[in-house]
Formats: sequence, structure tokens, C-alpha cells
Amino acid sequence: MDSIASKGESDYSKLVKGAGSQNARLVFDWSNAKKIDKISDLTNDEPEASNKSTERLAGSNRYETSAKISQKYFSSADTVILASGKNNADALVSASFANAHKAPILLTNKDTTDESVLNEISRLKAKNIIIVGGSSSVSYKVEGDMRKKGYSVRRIAGNNRYETSAMIAQEVKDITKSSKAILINGSKDADALTVSGLATSQGLPVIMTRSGELEGNARAKFNAWNLDQVYVVGGTNSISDSVVNQVSAKTKTRLSGQDRFKTALAIADESYPSTKKVMFANGYNSIDALSAGAVTARAKMPILLVNRTSIPNSIKDRLNGKISQSVILGGESTIASGTIDSLSQGK
Repeated sequence: MDSIASKGESDYSKLVKGAGSQNARLVFDWSNAKKIDKISDLTNDEPEASNKSTERLAGSNRYETSAKISQKYFSSADTVILASGKNNADALVSASFANAHKAPILLTNKDTTDESVLNEISRLKAKNIIIVGGSSSVSYKVEGDMRKKGYSVRRIAGNNRYETSAMIAQEVKDITKSSKAILINGSKDADALTVSGLATSQGLPVIMTRSGELEGNARAKFNAWNLDQVYVVGGTNSISDSVVNQVSAKTKTRLSGQDRFKTALAIADESYPSTKKVMFANGYNSIDALSAGAVTARAKMPILLVNRTSIPNSIKDRLNGKISQSVILGGESTIASGTIDSLSQGK
């Protein structure tokens, strides 16, 4: 290695290479020095985990998955929303209700509650349990078990999903005072799941109807609420124009696409138009994503739909190179490894 001939010079332009051993003077500037505690501090590399742009939230079953979602976004919570893991309807319309209560949605079996969920309620230091749905969804046994553990428990339940959704929607409106609402088809799980991003971002009540007629509970609420705007989710096969015409509101806005994937995109564009963060759920199996609706506002992420092993072209066209962070909801049986990796990441 060449040595440096300096002859005491401090100007590097006057240094001479290759002149053998010399009286070189080296001057160090310590003004930007910092303490090094470990070898890894000598590099600019971040820990591997923080470099990951895709994260999966999944447990061994739907109940543990709901607990995992709660763990990710809640350090504590006074209230927990407890919904059926088998009867999707009640959980799907509870997202803005849960968000208004600053509560996660956790899932239970009809007669027993998974140990992972019980542990999560304990970790959250929750005091209140709100059960959504009737005893055919979440039994009185589960309700009694929660009371025995010292929790304050109440139940919101109507005679059917439509009445239950109307009751939940009324509580949301009472809390948020929103002048808007969302109308969904009571039998379309995909629409209900993805609209949670819009519902939580604006504190909107979500109410169910049938496709060909404005359900009585929904009609009564709209007549009483005197709303400025109602979002109608899905195309005319989901909710017909004749139903929309019966809705009492100053403005009615339909959010729809040619299929469930494009409808989810339309909802995402309305709720988070410039987002670079997205949650992905299986478009035909919403079970693992049931609890995610409650955290969309906390995460500031819409929920988009994909197939288990492929991403529809409409999603690819919209997202390629534009997302920097994504969350996969559910395990391998829901969305396979590598599916989301086919999207090019943005910065």
C-alpha cells in the first residue's frame, strides 16, 4: 500500500503518493462523532424486521387471528366487541361501532370462547364486553362466562341481521353525530367487509337492506335521520335503483365496480384516495378479515380483495409501484405466500 509523503502539509492537494515512510500529520474532526455500542451500529442497515413492506396477521384459526389483529393495533382497551366467528353479518357491520368505542372486534364460538381470545381480553385490561348478535350467534353461556370473569357485559341484538344492524347503526350515529350513512346488501359479505374502511374513517353508521326492497328497519332509520348523504355499496344487482330511490337523503352516492374487487377499489378511493398502505383480504372468504374492519382507521388502510393465489388485474393496475406497506389478513389457506409479492412495491 502506498504511503503518503506530506512533509507536514495539511493540504491534501500537496500530498505525494509512494514516497515511503514520511512525517505525515493526520487531523481528525470529532464534531460529528457518536458513541458505538455494538458492531451493528457501524452500518446503516436497519434491522431486518423493519425493512419488511409486507406483514401477515394470522393465527391458527379465525379466533386467534382476531386476537393477533387486536394485538397489533391495541396496547389496551376498556371495551371489547365480541362477535360470532361463524355468523359473519354481525361483525361485518360493527367496524365503525367498534372504532367509536376505541375497541377491537374479537371473535367467539357460539358456546365457548377460544383461549387466545380470553388471553387477549385479559392483556387489553378490558372492563366492558359488548356482544353483537343474538343467542343463536353468541350464546347466553358465553355471556354468563364473561360476567363470571368480572366483565360488565351487554348485548345488542335484534330479531334478525337487519334489525341488529339498525340498532348498531343508531348507536354509531348517537356517538359520532354523522350526517352520512352507508347502505349495504345484508347478504353480501365482501361489500360489508371492504366498506369498513370508509365507515371507520368518517364515523359512519352502516345499515343493511335487501337487494330488491328497502328493509323496514333501514327505512325507519333513514326517515328519522334526515341525512345529507348516503353511500350505496355495490351495483344494481346488490341494491337496485328502486331501493335507492326510496332512501331519504339529500345526496345518494353509489360506490360500485364490475365485481367485488373493483367495488373494493371504489370504496378505497373514496376513503383513502392517496394511500400507500393497504390491507389484503380473500375476496371469497372474509372470515380471517372480520376483525380487521375495526382497525382500518387506526392503521389508515383500506381493505382490498384478492384471490388466494392471484391478484386481479384491476388491483394490479391500480397498485403496482404505488404501495409501500401491506398487511395480509389470514393464513396460507386464505392468501398464499407470494401472492402479494407479485405486486411491485412503491416508496
